[in-house]
Amino acid sequence: MSNLIPAHLHCDELFLLIGTNTLPNWVAAQLLVKPKGTAHLVYTSGVRKHAERLKAILEEEQKPRPEAERIKIFWFETAEADSRKIFDDVRRHAEGLSGVIGLNYTGGTKMMSVHAHRAISDLGREEKGLAPSLSYLDARSLQMRFDYPNGGEFDISLDGRIRIGIEKLLRLHDDYPDLKINTGDRAPRPRCIPATQSLIGIHSRYSGQRIWRYWCDNLKVGKLDLRRLKEEQPKTYHNEVQQLNRKSFLTREKFSEKVKRHLEHPDQPDEPENEHTRLNPRDVQRHLEKIVLAYVDLLAELRVNDDHSLQAAVRNGSGEFADVLELAKWLDGMWLEHYTFAQLQSIAGDCSIAGDCSIAQNEMAFGLEVANREGRRFEADVIAIRGYQLFYISCYTGSEPSRSKQKLFEALERATQLGGDEAKVGLVCNTDSPVKLRQECEARWKSFASNQIEVFGREDLPVLADEFKRWFKGERRKGR
Repeated sequence: MSNLIPAHLHCDELFLLIGTNTLPNWVAAQLLVKPKGTAHLVYTSGVRKHAERLKAILEEEQKPRPEAERIKIFWFETAEADSRKIFDDVRRHAEGLSGVIGLNYTGGTKMMSVHAHRAISDLGREEKGLAPSLSYLDARSLQMRFDYPNGGEFDISLDGRIRIGIEKLLRLHDDYPDLKINTGDRAPRPRCIPATQSLIGIHSRYSGQRIWRYWCDNLKVGKLDLRRLKEEQPKTYHNEVQQLNRKSFLTREKFSEKVKRHLEHPDQPDEPENEHTRLNPRDVQRHLEKIVLAYVDLLAELRVNDDHSLQAAVRNGSGEFADVLELAKWLDGMWLEHYTFAQLQSIAGDCSIAGDCSIAQNEMAFGLEVANREGRRFEADVIAIRGYQLFYISCYTGSEPSRSKQKLFEALERATQLGGDEAKVGLVCNTDSPVKLRQECEARWKSFASNQIEVFGREDLPVLADEFKRWFKGERRKGR
């Protein structure tokens, strides 16, 4: 199917039904309104703020354009469930308009869709001239579909006109005062990527993951919010730093001893089912050597010996960590976010199928945390936008099934709120059964769109960039 929507379906006057997710409305305005045309935003009292944000963004987009290409934005309120009022309001605003009149009924309530559609289609039958352009955006196929007889289904997923940055996407959905997301040259850079490769090696078997987790838990930094603590409680922050200055890495011998014991006796109640099988001595030695070698490599990347303190790692490092608290948080789990984002960056320019659909710097972010006007925070581990489709990635260094499902569900709720049913959600974790986990979640969460989630497990981590590329192109599920 062509990516280009035929000219006879473009609108001089396009009516857009506004709901809680205005992303489809923004897409339709970009693709269907002719230069010097008008977008009519039809909203109810409950979504007035959503319509207001969309209106402001559409008007803002017109300012740098030549006057001959600018579109006008008009809006009016209607009822949420009063069929007569919806029909009369839309009909009254549409009567007397000239050229191609259109309706995109992706948003709004079902009652609005039915009776706005009736108002525009009836008008088209009564008025001589051009037929109305009636359309909706199919979230699952990323197609703009038009009603018969004008008909047609047009793939718009890679249309260069509908690339949207993260900042604009957030503004469509909420009020963020002074929202500025650092992207491009200002964006935070992933830290210590060679060291993350070593951590992946440590996590290559559950026993390595478990011993590393024991050590990280002893640091007691998992629940600390560094930014808030540093800003709001500097004395507490200083005390935490002083305590961590006295913490040391495990010696190679101690680490090896603990991992070996765990490999030989994996029958703990909190461990994955496939780890309960006892390994023969040869396999114990093979896994042990791999995990311990990765640990030694990690220490080398951090420029410390195995009896050194965290303070020494900060002092000997290249300035990537301001203090031991930052380093400890990174070792505790933030390393996976940094690694995931680095893998995403490495394939961002190679995610196109046709046309210009690489992922730009303002379409990627990690460690995102912003507050709306009421102080409610939006957080995300890693985000990417391809065209207008959101890819939301949650990172979890563990493998516990219930926690994995919780992380995935939270990500799915946030992603759907932000990117609609078009959004894709990925969980990067250390499960040994990613397909099983994904299938269990899909069976349980039937209210979400099919094929919306993906799970990347322990075996995927060393080749995560390639797996991301397959996921972005819709190839990952084939043959799995």
